[in-house]
Parts: sequence; C-alpha cells; structure tokens
Amino acid sequence: MVNHGKLGFRLDQNFSDHPDLILDVYRENTLNGRHTSTQWVDASLLAPQPIFKHSPPGNAVYYEIVLPFTYRVGLKPDTVLNIVDDQVEATDIKQLGFFILGDATSLEGLKAPFDEEDTKEKLKIERQNGSSTNLDFWVEHSNKDHFAKISLEQIEIESEVK
Repeated sequence: MVNHGKLGFRLDQNFSDHPDLILDVYRENTLNGRHTSTQWVDASLLAPQPIFKHSPPGNAVYYEIVLPFTYRVGLKPDTVLNIVDDQVEATDIKQLGFFILGDATSLEGLKAPFDEEDTKEKLKIERQNGSSTNLDFWVEHSNKDHFAKISLEQIEIESEVK
C-alpha cells in the first residue's frame, strides 16, 4: 500500500537513483491504515515468506525478506480463514511446498514476489521426517536429486465470462 500506487525497484548492479522496474501496487493513503488485526496464529500455518537474493557486484551474497511484516496463511481455493476467539482455526489450510526466491540481478527476479502465480523463481522445500536433523538428512541423501520428485502444485483459477 503506497500513496501514489507505484513501487520502484533497482537491480543489484544499478547504483543510480532511477528504478529498473516500477510496479503498480494497491493505492491507499497510509494514514488510513490505522487498525491492525490481532489474532494468535500457529507458526506452522504461516506460508513461507518471499525472499530476494542479492548479489551486488564485488560484494557477498545476502538475502532479504520481502515485506517482512506481512504474514500469510495459505488456504485452499474458494475458502475463508476462520477466526474464533481471536485465534486462527486450522481448517482449509494449504501448506505450500515452495517459496519465492527472486534474483535481484534480473527484472524477473525483482517482479517474482509480486507475481507469484506466473514466476519460475521458486525454491522447493524438502520436508523431512521428525526424527532426522538437517545434518543427518544431508549425510544420508548427499549427491542425490531431491527436487525432481517434488512437484509444485499449480492451481488454475478459471475466470467467468460475463
């Protein structure tokens, strides 16, 4: 939400004051956002945050959470989030098997967190059983293709012709 309805982004290699990408975003005066929604949400219900991968020339790679104060809960299509007694109910929750990892050295990467349905900038999540640590899993499954077997579910929403 921004006052002027535009949000500008610069590629990592752009050190000027001019953006490489300008996106149209929800336009609203920030003074109108006076209320917050306060509910308890089990952290396991939260969708993974989109991330930018920055690789500025001559510097170390670093990662940035996109919209760090915006938390999302994945839902199945045509459902609503139920809130009872200030707590989010775990019904119709959709666990995502990926998150968006936008490469900030490309225009597609900058756009990815804001166009999740049409981007290829996705990183699959490898879920492991509860008895294994990350290091154990890595040793047991080293030098193997883990991701070809994981499919990203694509949901197509049909638009009604009026």
